[in-house]
Amino acid sequence: MGPKKLVQMKILTLCLLLGVLTNVYSYGVDIYMAELQVSRGVEESSRKIIENSSFTSLLTHELSKVSSDKLVYKGIKKLSLPSKRVLKSDYITSKIDALVVCHFEKINYIVFGTLVIDPETNKYATSLKLYSLEKNAIIHEMNLDKIVTNESDYIKELSNVIKSDLQRLAAAEVITEAEIITAAVIEENKETETTPTEETDKSAETEKEDIPPDKNTAAVISPSKEEDKADKEEIKDSGDAEKGKPLDAVLAKFIKKKEEEKQEAAADEEKKPAEKLFSVFTSLGYFISFAGKWTPYLLSCVSLEQGLKYHFYLANTEGFDFLIRPAVFINYTFALNPDLTFLIHYHTLKFKVTLDAYFEFGNFFAFYAGGGPFYRFDIIDFQTPSGIFRTDMPYALGTTVILGVEFHLNKEKTFSLGLVNALDMTFYSEMLIEYEILAQVIFKL
Repeated sequence: MGPKKLVQMKILTLCLLLGVLTNVYSYGVDIYMAELQVSRGVEESSRKIIENSSFTSLLTHELSKVSSDKLVYKGIKKLSLPSKRVLKSDYITSKIDALVVCHFEKINYIVFGTLVIDPETNKYATSLKLYSLEKNAIIHEMNLDKIVTNESDYIKELSNVIKSDLQRLAAAEVITEAEIITAAVIEENKETETTPTEETDKSAETEKEDIPPDKNTAAVISPSKEEDKADKEEIKDSGDAEKGKPLDAVLAKFIKKKEEEKQEAAADEEKKPAEKLFSVFTSLGYFISFAGKWTPYLLSCVSLEQGLKYHFYLANTEGFDFLIRPAVFINYTFALNPDLTFLIHYHTLKFKVTLDAYFEFGNFFAFYAGGGPFYRFDIIDFQTPSGIFRTDMPYALGTTVILGVEFHLNKEKTFSLGLVNALDMTFYSEMLIEYEILAQVIFKL
């Protein structure tokens, strides 16, 4: 091989090496998908968040299929511990939340937002925002409202909307590869790195105006006036609105404020009195007997109850509680015969075990329903025509169904009044059915 060919080979090898190195380091811009807050409901006040929704994972997977050499879509479902310490939940709900997450997760672009599902029409309304840490601004918004018959098709359409919009942003150089802004980077450039000024925001808006609008989504826009105002007020309240403050100082004060709020909330939670787990009740009322051939000989007088209930909480929120309450109690009823020519006294003891489902609304009203078995023991004293008293003592098993309401008389809900309806069925050779209505006084322990 001659010297000339050797030089050519070296040049070719050098070109190949440069090409490989160029490909290695020419990664696309990473676009991260935050966990979307998925909720179901028509009215905003009645919407319920769907926990552990798979929607974000499916959307991220669909976006990963359309990643290119310019834009790479990645998921960020689980936040790191520093981010969780600051955020109130696993969801990003504002620009300042996005700032916190991007700082701690060391990323520059993140998409966050909400999905609201209308259960009546099955309409999916997705609202997404693209945040840039470099600009410290929401640089784009995307919306897609549609009545959905197939969720997979909707996810594909939404991913295409995101892909189309973000490709236009990349082409207009609104999305660019930038050095990730972290506390360490800011410390090195402390003299020049400051929070975004109005001039920077105006420059970003000028760039965004050059992008052609899309029919399916909103054009590249700055945050709405209300949102921008709320974010500025939040930063101002934390003492971070001063000009010339580096971003790490802004973040440090905001994090400190959030940690103080969490500590105060934890202290308030500790001060909150523990829920009462037991309640004792006393009931007084009247009963009606449907005893077949016994009915003409019974004159109902009084019904009394004394018992204890245990409260097992399944849901305990500010405005609604749901409990399961097992109870044990004794029920006593007394009756006479209508014709007092011959005296007959009917004493009945019922040892009851019940289980009820208890629904409590606010601090005033609750209702419950349940039932259970009981053991019945009767003492019947009667006078014979000769004037001699005799006693009969039958016993049997039975079952009861109860329906009741309670009204709390104090904020702590330790003292309540209630009304109970009970239907008792005793399994004699001929079934004995009794209906009781009782006023109740309840004390929580």
